[in-house]
Amino acid sequence: MTPEILRPKLTMPEAEAKLLTLSYAGADVILEYGSGGSTVVAAEMAGKRVTSVEGDAAWLAMMQGYFAQTPPLADLTMHYADIGPTKAWAFPKGEATFRDWPAYALGVWDLPEFHHPDVVLIDGRFRAGCFLATLFRISKPTLVLWDDYVDRREYHRVESLMKPVEIIGRMALFELTPMAVPADRLLWIMQTFLLTRGGSLKDKKMLEIKNLHVKLEEEDKVILRGVDLKIGAGEVHAIMGPNGSGKSTLSYVLSGRDGYQVTQGSALLQGQELLEMEPEARAAAGLFLAFQYPVEIPGVGNMTFLRTAVNAQRKTRGEPELTAGEFLKVVREKAKTLQIDADMLKRPVNVGFSGGEKKRNEILQMAMLEPKMCILDETDSGLDVDAMKLVSEGVNALRGAGRSFLVITHYQRLLDHIKPDVVHIMAAGRIIKTGGPELALEVENNGYADLLAEAE
Repeated sequence: MTPEILRPKLTMPEAEAKLLTLSYAGADVILEYGSGGSTVVAAEMAGKRVTSVEGDAAWLAMMQGYFAQTPPLADLTMHYADIGPTKAWAFPKGEATFRDWPAYALGVWDLPEFHHPDVVLIDGRFRAGCFLATLFRISKPTLVLWDDYVDRREYHRVESLMKPVEIIGRMALFELTPMAVPADRLLWIMQTFLLTRGGSLKDKKMLEIKNLHVKLEEEDKVILRGVDLKIGAGEVHAIMGPNGSGKSTLSYVLSGRDGYQVTQGSALLQGQELLEMEPEARAAAGLFLAFQYPVEIPGVGNMTFLRTAVNAQRKTRGEPELTAGEFLKVVREKAKTLQIDADMLKRPVNVGFSGGEKKRNEILQMAMLEPKMCILDETDSGLDVDAMKLVSEGVNALRGAGRSFLVITHYQRLLDHIKPDVVHIMAAGRIIKTGGPELALEVENNGYADLLAEAE
């Protein structure tokens, strides 16, 4: 006798469970990424068409066994997305089958029996990919419920395309309308598609700062007083704060500038201790600092500077140096996107450049060096609206799963163009609050006074 399979329970908190039930009740066609108690809720609604995507073969067999003994009232399809061997909760075991992962989000849309959903629940694997698949495959307005969204900051990167209309507890509610794939975000989309909690792609920390204390070398003046910061691979973090809070000092210390003494703490770049390296070794390891005030270097041609820097790093990494022809082709291509003309490339580094031209030249250097961790120290300083937009487009073109950014700024306006995943508020040498992009808007509207009072 086959043992009875107990009814899978809906484990969401009350508010989220209520939203899900009401949304399902108002829909004719339901698509779920991840099966379980929510699938049972949908299956018990007569007249619905329900498709549930599952990547864990054992869990799928259990769900099918339950519905065999308790036939659904809805027209239910349990779709197995084969992503290779999995651990608990359908986390992939390693990355050997990564080529199969996109089918988890996209495969169901191409089934002959598939019907366009009215509501989509994202509660399984590859949640960012499932969101993007829905956004680009729908042909009519569609409601999306994204569970466990609020506290998982890596997911918030999708807000550069679409923001939630409401947050209920841990769940985000999106009202999607059909969108064409933006050509200028294609690389970012492909890299975002495979973000996964539990798989190593997203578990890698790019920069980890622990209890960093710093004073001036020649004075007994403490500037940083226990900074803690973690930036994951592919993430964009912003630091805001009043003048004198230590934002620029943090960037200087990370890059190895003289004049500062680290009295306590550590700073790891992909597990390597930065603070023990010389500045050139930090650059070779993948760190890049874009200065608030780029310096002029008379007598050194821009092209000579760029080619020397690029080939020095390639040599350090054991890569072949670029020939003059190869370098020229690459630099012209990257300069074009930043509207840097041939004359600017021929001139001495930053000599006679306007403020906007200097900042664009910094971003060109970043594009050529292809660093892993980019620090932008008040890049928006001195830029007009058009120049800031152009610089931001250059930065956004470099965003990807293998490159992280720390953006230091005073103003929300820069973050309108470079969308951060996480925002930190810094004051008196430490980070006093961390949040999502909405934290920058709070500062823009209310200033720092309330946040400083909370931190006291």
